[in-house]
Amino acid sequence: MKKFKYKDFRIGEYLFTVRIWDCGINCLGHRKFNYEVCEWHQPPTNWWKRLFTNHKIAVYRKDAWYSHLPRSLEEDIISTCTVTARELDSLKRAQETWEEF
Repeated sequence: MKKFKYKDFRIGEYLFTVRIWDCGINCLGHRKFNYEVCEWHQPPTNWWKRLFTNHKIAVYRKDAWYSHLPRSLEEDIISTCTVTARELDSLKRAQETWEEF
């Protein structure tokens, strides 16, 4: 079973929960971490809650980070959250424009 770590990030008015897990070392000797940017939620505390809450949570993006990259894991996650916040903001503006029209 994979060990997940959860961390919350706030970008502007949006709050995201990021689920991070270690995938180990690949054939080139670099460590790989996968992460998902999700809507904010309380992390599950046991396998029963994980089983019944993961399908209800909106996952906005999935990405990976390798240890040989020039920026840190946290900088990469913040960058991905920023892109997601911009997309959500543009969708919100489009919906408001449509309702005004």
